[in-house]
Amino acid sequence: MRRGEYIRLSVHRIPDGLHAPSLSVLMMVSELSSILEGWLTAPVVVGSRIHLVARFQHGKPINGVYTSTPILAVQGHYVRTNRLIYQVLKVPPSRPEESFQEFA
Repeated sequence: MRRGEYIRLSVHRIPDGLHAPSLSVLMMVSELSSILEGWLTAPVVVGSRIHLVARFQHGKPINGVYTSTPILAVQGHYVRTNRLIYQVLKVPPSRPEESFQEFA
C-alpha cells in the first residue's frame, strides 16, 4: 500500500481481550465501525500511521483527512493498530475526474 493509491478502508473495532491467530480472523470477529474511501498520502508500514484524504464515508461524499494511531502489524490487506483493525483494498476512484495530484 503506497502513497497515491486510491483505497477503500474498512475500520473494525477490536473487542477487549480478543486475540486471534491472524489479522483476517481477528477482523471477522470485530465490529465494523466505518468505511472510508480516499487517497493514501503516505505508505502503510509498521510503525507509521494510515494517512488518508477521505472522499467518501459510508458511501456519502465528504472532504476530510483521516489519520490512524500507530500501526502495529500488517498482513496482506489487513492492518492492526492498538484498538482497531483495517481491511485496506485498492479500488478505482469513485470520482474518476480526480487524481492524487490534486491532493499531493
